[in-house]
Amino acid sequence: MGFNFVASMPVDVFVEEFADEFVRYVQTHVSPDVPLGQAARYFCIEDELAWSWWSELQGLARAKMGECPHILAVDAWQGVYLDMQPDRLLFWPDGKAPGQGYDDFGRGRAIEIGAPAWKRLLRRLKLMRQPETSDEFASVMQGMVEAYGTRRGERGAVQIGNLRGLFGELSALLQLLDIDASRDTVEAARVKYHSDDHCDDDPEIQCLCHAWLTADFALRNGCPLWLIK
Repeated sequence: MGFNFVASMPVDVFVEEFADEFVRYVQTHVSPDVPLGQAARYFCIEDELAWSWWSELQGLARAKMGECPHILAVDAWQGVYLDMQPDRLLFWPDGKAPGQGYDDFGRGRAIEIGAPAWKRLLRRLKLMRQPETSDEFASVMQGMVEAYGTRRGERGAVQIGNLRGLFGELSALLQLLDIDASRDTVEAARVKYHSDDHCDDDPEIQCLCHAWLTADFALRNGCPLWLIK
């Protein structure tokens, strides 16, 4: 019901057929030298985040920084940041853009990590109880997709952003919030929210910490950074 930031190889995130197709696309259309990870190099903070949190972080970045094209490049649904030269690309499975057979990311298989964020998501959507019927559940899901899923015209694509650009913007935002952009300091800021009393506080700050720590690992270890629903 939420998403995770994951630094890993494509095959760790998606079924092998799709991972191979994605790798071919990147190596052909960007560069054969784009870092795409290696075995045993994997990072994910096992706290699932509400879909809305990435949008709230994007809003904070716009308010504090104005221009933040890298943070805004990808939605919290089916996106990835690569250490590459282009700032933004779209990858369509089998080359099929909207109207050609893909309404959703049907062949991708997201990793299922951490405890579900069901109660947190419902609370943030101001729903006081869990949906009792499949129709009610579908309605809640559709509302979340419309509010926080892939932007119009790009559903079905993998959004690809620039990892170094993202890390630079995340680091600059931390500094504007008087948080030192170092692993120890950002991790200390993140763990302050572990208790049940504070797990829903400052979602944009929590999301910022998750994103920065995962981006830092991804750059140091030559991995893509995935935003996985």
